[in-house]
Amino acid sequence: MAANEGRASSRSIQRPSAAWRERQAISGMRNSSHRSAQAQATSFAAYTPTSGCRKVEATMGAEYALSPTWTLQASLGVSQLGDKAAASPIVGRRNGTLLALGVARAF
Repeated sequence: MAANEGRASSRSIQRPSAAWRERQAISGMRNSSHRSAQAQATSFAAYTPTSGCRKVEATMGAEYALSPTWTLQASLGVSQLGDKAAASPIVGRRNGTLLALGVARAF
């Protein structure tokens, strides 16, 4: 029997990230006449996306092995939209938080 077999174990994971939107990736989103018509049908202003920092986020997670087949998982994170993404009329908040708890079974 291995030294760690049958014992609970844990690990933590940190993930900082940033997302950048290139001009080429949004070129398909540039049908301004269609966007203007949609905006006029709603209470939102017309918005034309441009390249730039889309969001910055950091998450931290942990796993705790309850047994060889069951694991408890938790994640906590924060994110902030870049200036250009936050300028969209459908954005309600520029900052966001994440809290996730889970249980996993390996089989």
